[in-house]
Amino acid sequence: MDSLLPNTLSCHVTKISTLTYSLSKHYPVYEDSFAAFFKAFHIESELGITKCILVLNKLNTSITLSVQNVSLACKAIQLIGELIDGPCEDEILMLAQDNRLYPAVDCVFNDLTWLERSELSTNKPVVHRSISNIIASKVGCKPASIELTPTVKSISYSFMTAAGQSEDLVDRLRGILEGYRMPTDVFNELIQNSDDAGASCVKVLFDYTTHPARTVLQENMEEIHGPAMYLFNNAKFTERDFESILKLSSCNKLSDTEKIGRFDVGFNAVYNFTDCPSFVSGDSVQIFDPLQRYVSKLSKAAGIRLRFANDVTAVETFTDQFRVYQDIFDCDILNQQEYDYTLFRLPFRLQSNKLSNQTYNRDSIKRLQSTVIDEMSNLILFLQNILCIQVYERRQYDTSMKLLLSVTKDDCDTTHFLQNNKTYFRSYKNQLTTGK
Repeated sequence: MDSLLPNTLSCHVTKISTLTYSLSKHYPVYEDSFAAFFKAFHIESELGITKCILVLNKLNTSITLSVQNVSLACKAIQLIGELIDGPCEDEILMLAQDNRLYPAVDCVFNDLTWLERSELSTNKPVVHRSISNIIASKVGCKPASIELTPTVKSISYSFMTAAGQSEDLVDRLRGILEGYRMPTDVFNELIQNSDDAGASCVKVLFDYTTHPARTVLQENMEEIHGPAMYLFNNAKFTERDFESILKLSSCNKLSDTEKIGRFDVGFNAVYNFTDCPSFVSGDSVQIFDPLQRYVSKLSKAAGIRLRFANDVTAVETFTDQFRVYQDIFDCDILNQQEYDYTLFRLPFRLQSNKLSNQTYNRDSIKRLQSTVIDEMSNLILFLQNILCIQVYERRQYDTSMKLLLSVTKDDCDTTHFLQNNKTYFRSYKNQLTTGK
């Protein structure tokens, strides 16, 4: 047990600052006189950050604090947090859950509210429960969600499962992208996958909205909460589908799809557009992270699967993470409702990286949107199950989606199309045969 601090120092923190404030507030006419009184006894009329830091430094950092000094430390840290307004040159100490003091920059606060502090899988001291997350953040502590040690324990929460593609991922994906240089190639693959799933309807949304990214799994998720393309189909993922879409098979011919499920290597053409594709289907959201940038703190795998259905705590904790799917083609994820369809989200790549140099801005997204609209009428003729394709747009700050195109097989004159698009037909037939 540490020795108690002198009563004058304890009084300075716990009593004098409150007394000074009360006198100044209720008896302003006597403020100067009381200030002189405090000065005569070498007591400051107000507590500053420096004095509070001094209080913490006087406490013994090598042993467990007494109950009285734990209370003293909490009050000093609270005052620092209330007074601080920017970076502080002096080192600030933080009270941890083990009742010891550590440098604040070495501590983490528990922003994962469904976890007890004792369950956090981290090698860093966890801020004492008496210190609010706001105060801890202001004095330099980091949120636990971005400091977690990426171990099995750190991803074993009931709604999280490590789920990503493997192999030498980035190099493998770059090789795959060489075979899909045209935007039409990517759409052919995605819509063909939907057709293989037995879907009868496909909807595409070009969303120019920037979504909030405060309550997300990892802080740099903000980078991929901007403009995105959504692809909906009215088929639901099976468990086998979840398994097969994670595989990077060397199979690249239509005849090989039985070996790996209906999602062959061509799905990875989406990386022409995005660094972090995701989708919601059934009770889960699947996020792919081949660059290991967006969920790397929570998963050793290059991705993660989030089972949101009936998990109020998870959805409320990471509301902005799930919000990007809310109300898109009847998705009600914020109310933990299972989704009986499949909705892909492909946030557009804004900066080049080792995965791809292809980037997108508003103008290039608009051009892509026009290309998709031009090709949909042609593509539907070659599909077995899909009867309707629709293309929508949602502008920034607009909550509604605008229908740009709706095409059905009944709308298309197949004979006229084949007569005027022989080159397209030969190219598409070759693609279905070779997978390229």
